[in-house]
Amino acid sequence: MRLTNSTDHALRLLLIVYEADGRLVTIEQAAQRFSLSRANLMKVANELTSDGVLTGIRGRSGGLRLARPASEIRIGDVVRAMETDFALVECLGEANDCAIAGICRLPRVFRRARQAFMDVLDATTLADVALRPTTASAPESAPAASSAITGDLTSGEIDVTYNGMNTPDSRPYDSPLRRAQADATRDRILQALADVLDTTGGDEIMFDEIAKAAGVERRTVFRHFPNKTELLRAFWVWIGARIGPQILPATLADLLAMPPEIFAGFDAHENVIRASLHSPSGRAMRQEAVPARRQSFARIVDAGLHDLSATQRHEFQALAHLLFSATAWETLKDYAGLSGQDAGKTVSRALTLLMTALRSESRGATLTAKGED
Repeated sequence: MRLTNSTDHALRLLLIVYEADGRLVTIEQAAQRFSLSRANLMKVANELTSDGVLTGIRGRSGGLRLARPASEIRIGDVVRAMETDFALVECLGEANDCAIAGICRLPRVFRRARQAFMDVLDATTLADVALRPTTASAPESAPAASSAITGDLTSGEIDVTYNGMNTPDSRPYDSPLRRAQADATRDRILQALADVLDTTGGDEIMFDEIAKAAGVERRTVFRHFPNKTELLRAFWVWIGARIGPQILPATLADLLAMPPEIFAGFDAHENVIRASLHSPSGRAMRQEAVPARRQSFARIVDAGLHDLSATQRHEFQALAHLLFSATAWETLKDYAGLSGQDAGKTVSRALTLLMTALRSESRGATLTAKGED
C-alpha cells in the first residue's frame, strides 16, 4: 500500500508544528522548510483543522498549532483523515468485478494485512516519531512571530501569510507544554490499564496489551513505568483519585464517615475493583498500599480512641481494616444485595456501634476496678 502525497504532506506539517513546541507555525514557513507546494499544504491544513488535529489562529500573529498533545495524535488517525481509498485490491473496493470473486480467500488475507498495517500506525503517536533537539534555547531578545491568517476556519478556508518567525528548535523542551504532554501520556497509559482490567479481569498484565490499548508503543509505556511494580503502584494511586478525593482516612471521623462515598466509588469502577481482589496483579497492587494503610489506621485509632486500652484499640483497628475494604464492599453487594452507598452506610454504622461498645466496655472495666479498690 502506497500512501498519497496528501498524507506525506500532513505528516511533515504535523512534525514541524510539533517541533515548534507550542509556537504558531505558518503555512509559508512549512512550505519553505520542506520545499512543498503552499497550495497543497493549505489543503492539508484545512483537513487537519477540520479533524481537530490542528488549530488555526487568525490575525497578524496567527498560525497553526497542535489541537491536542502529540502523544494523543495517532499516526493511524492522520492516515485515515488524508487517505480516500484503502482498497489494496479490487475485491476490497465498493465496485468488485473480479473474475475470480467467490473462489478464493485472498480478500480475507488482504483485510488482515491491511488491519495489521493500521494497527502499527494506531500504536504510534506523533510524539513517538518526532526527533527534537533537547539543548537549544531561545535568546531572551528573540523577536515574536508575525504572520496573518485570513478566512473562515470553520468552513475550511485558511489563508496564511508569513512575515517572519524564529526557528522551530529555539526553545527548551523541559517546558510546561512538554510536561503536560508527558502527564497526558502517563494518564492515557493508566486509563488503558483500567480498560484492560475492566475487560480481562487482570489475570495477567501484559505491557504489549496496555500499549495497544493506550495507542502508544511498548517502549513508551516502559519510559513512564520501568517495571510492573511501578505501574501497579501508580495505578492504585490513580484509580484511588477517581474513587474519591481522599482514599485513606486522616482522622477517626473520616474513618466513620467515608465508607458510603468510597463504596459508591467502588460501584463506579466495579470490574477494576473486583480484578484487584481476585487477580495476581490486583493482589500485588493492593499489597503495595498495605504499609501506608496500616500506618494511617494505627495513627488515627491511637489518637481518636486513646481512652481505650491497647488491646481494644488493636481490636478496633483490625475490624476497621476488615470493614473499610473492597472485600466488605463485595460481600455486602453480592450476599446482601446492597448498593455501594448502602453498604458503606452499613459499615459506618457498624464501626460506630463497635466504637461505642468498646468505650462502654472500657468504662465498665474501670468502674469494676475502682469498686474492687
